Amino acid sequence: MCAAPATSGLGPSRDQFLAHWQSLPRTGETPDLAAFLDRSNPLFAPWTLIVDLGPGDALPIRLMGTRLVDIFGEYTGKDFLRIMPTAVSSVVRQAHQKICAVPCGWSTESRVVTSSGREVVVQLISLPLRNKSASCVVKLVSVVERLNYHEAFVKVLDLQTSQWVDLGAGIP
Repeated sequence: MCAAPATSGLGPSRDQFLAHWQSLPRTGETPDLAAFLDRSNPLFAPWTLIVDLGPGDALPIRLMGTRLVDIFGEYTGKDFLRIMPTAVSSVVRQAHQKICAVPCGWSTESRVVTSSGREVVVQLISLPLRNKSASCVVKLVSVVERLNYHEAFVKVLDLQTSQWVDLGAGIP
């Protein structure tokens, strides 16, 4: 099993988040959304993002942690793919399908532009969850660099690195 790289900035460790995900009760290889929500950890909750994987091309945001709302603004109910260029969103959409199908994790690092025009690095680890007959993906977001007061993220510029995380069922 491959561990995700550790976090170096704002937000909890991805290794801790992965361990929390692995400790959840599950049906088959993937924990249920209800189990994740019932065992919410205050260390992760402000930095957590959950997106639904449906039949269309969108990845609607189901839940956005309070610290993420502070940094990004409120995007609950909106399409996660709309904050990134088309070339990046197509890669992200395909990756989410693989995360749920295998199941496996996906560790990424992206460059994001802020409201002040600065470019900062954001790291995510994305892990599958089941929600009745559908799938969703839970993400832990870590900001590598400190933000200035009232500085917010505006959009994703690119996907710099990505690595599959073997959760026991292999990787694509």
